[in-house]
Amino acid sequence: MHWNLEAWILDELLDLGCDSLHPVPLGELRRRLAAVPRDEFCRALLSLETSGKLTLLPGRGDDESAIRHTGRGALGLVGLEPPPPLAESLIELRARVLEAVLALGHCPGCGRKPLATLRRAFPEVPREDLDRALLMLELRGSVRLLPAEDPEAIQPRLRRASIDGHDRGLLSYVVPAAETADPRR
Repeated sequence: MHWNLEAWILDELLDLGCDSLHPVPLGELRRRLAAVPRDEFCRALLSLETSGKLTLLPGRGDDESAIRHTGRGALGLVGLEPPPPLAESLIELRARVLEAVLALGHCPGCGRKPLATLRRAFPEVPREDLDRALLMLELRGSVRLLPAEDPEAIQPRLRRASIDGHDRGLLSYVVPAAETADPRR
């Protein structure tokens, strides 16, 4: 499974206006993520449900989009958890984070913006929420998250602030998408 598929799913659900009180048909979400293989899509949904970030519900799913689950039948609706106020704040947080990325100064000598500096700008935001906002912004093409050029020489402060990008390494820097014309970044 692609490392940020779950963030992509959550972002699309927010865009669909989904929350715990207003579930959406699974088919709508599936159409938005048609490029993702069905088995990866289903695994990611079940993982998100297990972690308490969404709920899969029986109902209105057509045969093609419903997930068949032993004991629960055809699951054709998806609802986001937690309730709407927090889901709305994630959208607001995404906008605030993008504003902060645009306003941040560059790292001397590399032109990138350290995640450590961005994290200090949001001391009240839980790390997981800030990471989710950054991953959503990257999926949307608004920012790029970049690894350190030399992972062995990364400062401890930058290492602690990094996001584990799995196959991409420790993502320690962020740049607005408009500044990523250099293919090395």
